[in-house]
Order: sequence, then C-alpha cells, then structure tokens
Amino acid sequence: MSLERFLDGLDPAVASVQKKQIRAMYDFAETRACRHRALVGHFGERIEACGCSCDACTGRDVLAEIPLAAAFGASRAGRKAKVPKGNFPLQPPAAAAPGTGEGDTALFLKLKALRKQIADRRNLPAYIVFSDSTLHQMARFKPLTPQEMMAISGVGPKKLETYGEEFLRLLAEPLDP
Repeated sequence: MSLERFLDGLDPAVASVQKKQIRAMYDFAETRACRHRALVGHFGERIEACGCSCDACTGRDVLAEIPLAAAFGASRAGRKAKVPKGNFPLQPPAAAAPGTGEGDTALFLKLKALRKQIADRRNLPAYIVFSDSTLHQMARFKPLTPQEMMAISGVGPKKLETYGEEFLRLLAEPLDP
C-alpha cells in the first residue's frame, strides 16, 4: 500500500503535514538515540537520556527477543509484561515564543482555555483532552474541517469525535485584534 493512497484527495498543505508526521514516525523507529528522550520530545517535553531502560540505551535487540510464538500471532493471554524500571527526570518544556513557528500565541492561549473548560467539565486532567504540542499545531495550521483536524498530531478519530466540534468552532472564529 503506497503512501499516496492515504493522502489522496487531501489538501496539499494537509498532505505535506501528514508526510512529515510519517517521516517522523520512521525516524523514531530507526533512531539509535534514547527512545524515552525522543518520545517525550514529541510531546514538547525534555529529559536526559534514560541510560538504562530503552533498547537504544541498553543495546538490546528487541526484535531478537520476540518469542517465536508471538511473532506468528500465538496468544499470550495471561502473561504479564516485564516493565523495566528507571529514573526519568522530567524537565519543564521550553516556552514557545511568538514567531518561532509554534503558531499564533493568542490562538494557542484560547485553545488552552477551551481545553481547560472541557477538562474541568469532564473532571479530567487537561493533557488528556489534548497535549500542548497538539494545541501548538492547531494554532499553527488552523484546521477548519474534520479532515484537516485529523492531520494534526495527537488528534485521532475518538478525540475528534469527542472534542473536535468545540475546537473547530473556536478555530473558525476570527481572532480579536
């Protein structure tokens, strides 16, 4: 199945964003750097390399560790996964300054306020609704349709169904001068 098949009929700007997201996914899978660091970096956070938990830091070959039965789809029901232990010190995310390509700051703040309203109404932590990184992308690309919203990293079918209408309504509003 070709990449072009997934991008057929999309607005060229949306297709470009999706191509970049797919490339980022491949880059993550192929990286030899700390995966924990790369993963939290995707969400706008920063940490030091774990040094002891991910396959890149330990030098493990995780593909070689897959049991033959699991590789062929045999059931692993009832088996508990071994969870590696490690110390993952979080650092605060870098503040997004206006003009850094992180999107319109005023719109980002409005999106953040809407996220808080929704989270409070549903008694959820705000990051469960959408991450800051996702809100930055919304502010930057200003999606106006459900299809454009789905091109934003962090927006899947369930989140689009649950929260999309309110965010699309806000994104369609003109910004106050």
